[in-house]
Amino acid sequence: WGPGKVIITTTNSNIINNNYFAKENIIYVLQLDDQDSLKLFNMILDKNNTNAANQNETILFLKNIPPFPLDISQAAYYIKNTGTKYAKYLQYITSEDKNFTNAQKSILAAITNYTKTRGYIIELSLKTIIDSHKDLDKLLLLSSILNAVNIPKDLFIACHGDIATYNFINEMQKFSLITENNNNQDNLISIHPAIQSIIFHYAHKRIPTEYYDNIIFALESYMENELVLNNDPKKIQAL
Repeated sequence: WGPGKVIITTTNSNIINNNYFAKENIIYVLQLDDQDSLKLFNMILDKNNTNAANQNETILFLKNIPPFPLDISQAAYYIKNTGTKYAKYLQYITSEDKNFTNAQKSILAAITNYTKTRGYIIELSLKTIIDSHKDLDKLLLLSSILNAVNIPKDLFIACHGDIATYNFINEMQKFSLITENNNNQDNLISIHPAIQSIIFHYAHKRIPTEYYDNIIFALESYMENELVLNNDPKKIQAL
């Protein structure tokens, strides 16, 4: 057949630590920016959206959806086929309505032959994480109730120790559920709010609520220590 190249795709963002691939050969599919999200959404809906008010409404709507092609496409195809209003669609994706999930799968199957919704993918990933590491459920619960952006790693360590924290971050990165800025000396991680919402519903169905006692104690201790050690107004405000 002659010379060629192979493209391997993965959701595992830990791939950069793999010895088999040179870093320069790894291409990250990053989040879509506002304009790319809007362009993809409008393209599926066959809509120009030239009216400024309509365009702003759509941009605000898309900010509440994970900025990846799968999620934008699913929203666009569902709205195109059902005429659902933006606000109603956002209610649907944060609820656990089986009728909505089945309708979404049916529409996707008819158009793209792909039936895995974001909720299904994330719940399957979370089940894999908990089944393989029983001690990570507390950290999963903790991650679901905090502000989604700029969560300090030290907070997870205070709650459940450093080994469990590093395992948790590694497992979450396997499925691209969190983002981590390694250049940030504050050691922060973030979760997209829509993804966190799915994690929240999953965690509260399957994780014992008595874990809150441990979480609250760890939060109090962490905050007290940080407030004593830190004079940084921004960090104090975040706490």
